[in-house]
Amino acid sequence: MSNELEVIQNSTLGTIYEPATLEMHKFDEMKAVVQGFSDKYTGLAFTRADKKGAEEVRGKLLEVRDKFEKERKIIKRAYNEPLNAYEAKIKELNGLIDVPLNQIRDGLKEIDEAERQERVAALDELLDIKLADMDISIERNASWLNKGMWSAKLKPSTKLNDEIDKAVADAVKDKEYREMQVKVLIEFCKGQDIEPAGWVSQLDHRNAMEVIDLINMDKERKARIAAEQERKAAEHEAFLLKQQEELAAIVEAEIIEVPPFEEPEQIEVYEPVITNTIQVTGTIAQLNKLNEFLITSGIRVELVAVPMDSEESEQDQEYMEDDLAWANEDEWPF
Repeated sequence: MSNELEVIQNSTLGTIYEPATLEMHKFDEMKAVVQGFSDKYTGLAFTRADKKGAEEVRGKLLEVRDKFEKERKIIKRAYNEPLNAYEAKIKELNGLIDVPLNQIRDGLKEIDEAERQERVAALDELLDIKLADMDISIERNASWLNKGMWSAKLKPSTKLNDEIDKAVADAVKDKEYREMQVKVLIEFCKGQDIEPAGWVSQLDHRNAMEVIDLINMDKERKARIAAEQERKAAEHEAFLLKQQEELAAIVEAEIIEVPPFEEPEQIEVYEPVITNTIQVTGTIAQLNKLNEFLITSGIRVELVAVPMDSEESEQDQEYMEDDLAWANEDEWPF
């Protein structure tokens, strides 16, 4: 295969190129005619009355211009014919070469990717060794996977070792600085009786002093809000007290007179009066309440003799007569 390539590289296509000659034997003569024609109609101002003449001049100018363009296109087409045929043959040859070339390119890409993955594994192993028991992480540089950073047997170059060692040292310093910043911030929060958890996350974007400034600003803001709320509450309380005092002064000065309560007029409705005889049994307290209700309701009550059983004693009879709420005629409401 190499012999075939050498044959192609050391030989030519045998292309014969003879520069074509394009000359205008009457160019100067034609240019003078065209220049005079152009000068004749340059700068003319046409009115509506000259419209027809302007259209005729435009037609002549377009006719001359089209004549030159047609000749140019004919010459160009004839001039380009051998060039187009030559380019078509070159493209045909390149098309034959592209078939194996693209396959080889794809194969080389796969090999390069496989080699890159081997360098990724080697870099992971190297970092595990350098970062063992350090509780830190470093940002990988894309150049660490370049072929020039590794030997054929995947051994890191001196430059790669130096760059990784520097990155590790910087990461250690960053960790120590972070721990110091966290400690300063936590101690400050403790002194201010503030929960530090929410403020420690701010150290991802600011240093401890900047976070402390934010805490002080937040405290001042909250203090202003509390003072404003206190002021408004005091103003409201003073307003209510003033209203009470003014109301008390008005009442004391008898500016407000409360009209006495008047019973609404009762509309008398005539109802027929009937008489019923009932026997009531209950305790003295119950009968007294009943008596009060009857008196309040304006119901007339009369004592009716009730036959006593022979078994009832005279004492019981006396008790019943004396304790009836309406037994005394002087207490009747009628």
